[in-house]
Amino acid sequence: MIKQNNLPNVFLKRILLLILIIALPFIFKSNYYRGIIIGIGIYSIIVIGLNMLIGYAGQVSLGHAGIFGLSAYITGIMSSTSDGKFGLPMYVSIPAAIILTGIIIFLIGIPILKLKGHYLAMATLGLGIILYTLFIHVPLTDGFDGFRKIPFLWIGGKEFAKNYLHLTRKLNSYIIVWSVLFVLVIISENIINSRIGRALKSIHDSEPAALSLGIDVAKYKNTIFTLSAIYTAIAGCLFAHYKRFIAPSDFNITHSITFVTMVVVGGARTIYGAILGASLLTSLTYILHELEHVFNKTFSLNINIGDYHIAIYGMIILFVMLFFPEGLTGGIIHLYQKLNRLLFKKKQENA
Repeated sequence: MIKQNNLPNVFLKRILLLILIIALPFIFKSNYYRGIIIGIGIYSIIVIGLNMLIGYAGQVSLGHAGIFGLSAYITGIMSSTSDGKFGLPMYVSIPAAIILTGIIIFLIGIPILKLKGHYLAMATLGLGIILYTLFIHVPLTDGFDGFRKIPFLWIGGKEFAKNYLHLTRKLNSYIIVWSVLFVLVIISENIINSRIGRALKSIHDSEPAALSLGIDVAKYKNTIFTLSAIYTAIAGCLFAHYKRFIAPSDFNITHSITFVTMVVVGGARTIYGAILGASLLTSLTYILHELEHVFNKTFSLNINIGDYHIAIYGMIILFVMLFFPEGLTGGIIHLYQKLNRLLFKKKQENA
């Protein structure tokens, strides 16, 4: 449960997030910008789950892109209208994909979460590589050609969403993605401020100390690893049914590194920092593409900035670690507190 003295602060954050969600479609009316915001929402769901794993439990994962792809391919294959595919309704394929992904990751987590530090990071990296290889070579996935004919997810069905709600595809997807994100933010806050959250924080600070307090470290680590995977599986389903086309390149190791970078940049141990990190780095991708177009056109160059985006992310991580060790959210809070102290000191001097 959330502590009584934290309630006003928690509710204020939720209200501000809800206002933002309602306002964004009115601010950004073009399909291009709405598409970017949908992408931010999907990645935010992943990063919130990963933030709980890294920021609160102290367990680093470099395999979340593989988990993201696993759920996307499961729901895609089960619901696809292509010849020879299952063609199941989405109210069957989406829950099945989330549950199956959760079970698989839970079982995998039992052995690999016995590892610690960089050994765990390497194990999850291996998991991501294995899944990426399966996406390429398993016949059902259609390999590098990509998987097509995934049905689009409409609110209440296509006819209802179009004829009664008068929704476009982008607005429809925006409402679904950001509504799911808002619900998961509330769930995450409740978890973090509960007994489970306190146990995770103690594991992050010191596993031996947590064990001495009677905390079942192995159980909690696997629980949060599985929960993080479920968040990622939800995002994978939303991604598949929004894009309607998925390919192995959508789930490679680069994306896993990007997700971890989003956690670091936004700030670990803060749910809203996850959204900030996902927003900044997703937007950065589009900004870099625009800069690439401007530079190539202005100076008659043929530079592909996409080839260097991992190096750019590396520089961002270095900058944040040097100047904002608690992430941008932590830096903003620290700056706010410092300004408050300065203002309070000036008031005392003037009094």
